[in-house]
Amino acid sequence: MSLLTDIRDEVEAYAADSIQMAIDDIVADQPNAISPGEQFSFSVIATNAPLVAADGIAFVNVRYHVSVTGAGVQLVVPPANVAIARSGGLVTSPLLVPGALVSSMFVFGITPDGIALGVNDGDAIRGLKGQAGAGLGSATLKAHFHGDPSLAALFPADRTSDNGEATIDVV
Repeated sequence: MSLLTDIRDEVEAYAADSIQMAIDDIVADQPNAISPGEQFSFSVIATNAPLVAADGIAFVNVRYHVSVTGAGVQLVVPPANVAIARSGGLVTSPLLVPGALVSSMFVFGITPDGIALGVNDGDAIRGLKGQAGAGLGSATLKAHFHGDPSLAALFPADRTSDNGEATIDVV
């Protein structure tokens, strides 16, 4: 079982070391600044960037855990044309109601490209929203990656072996 444990440990370490996350494009809906009670938009961006591409791991069932703390800021659950939002990281976790205000959500992409993250690939969920609280202050917006290693990429199907061979003498 040591080999399986080693594979699991390597996949966990790879995700921590090679999946780079960013929150970008934070833009107030009203020009100039995010004011109390106003909404803003942002993007969650992931990049699968191993040091050596040949050692990379592709991921499927990609989702992002987005959370916010401080200053009464909340996340706005996106409409289904932006992302699918759930209360937990599984596809069976309850759906969140679009437009609801939450402090944490798991967002799932809505396109085939948005639910996979290949080696040297980058994906983004754009158009996510937040809403400032009633008072002034600072908040921290965070996002991290969840995904399943692509077994098809790790263990390709339809592998072949060397030929067995025999000589037939016809006399």
